[in-house]
Amino acid sequence: MARRNARSVSEAIVKYSGSPRFLGVIDFTGASKTNAQATVPFNAADPALAGKILLLQSSADVYVLPVASSTGTVTTSNGVLVFSGERVIITCDDIDKTDIAGERFGWLAAIQSVGAGNLRIWELV
Repeated sequence: MARRNARSVSEAIVKYSGSPRFLGVIDFTGASKTNAQATVPFNAADPALAGKILLLQSSADVYVLPVASSTGTVTTSNGVLVFSGERVIITCDDIDKTDIAGERFGWLAAIQSVGAGNLRIWELV
């Protein structure tokens, strides 16, 4: 039997996990901000978001990037542009800090593309 790919983001969400669990909102502006620096911080303590599969949806165009600390930053040069209303699934690394390879990217940073907005984040569980 041939393997069937998901036909929609909603179907892919169910395929990856089953049910999203809301974590919080990063209210982004012209300065980079992480989930630990949001107006209402969430998953701020280490290991934060490490190892989690996340569903993102933004109210305005935003650059995002998993970062190695709660004060890590994203820029318009190194971030991934997520358009307003688009749903994106990402995974934050959970590599152990003691590995020779290096860092764990347990926080998510966001910065505006054009205007301020809200990045809503769910964990796919």
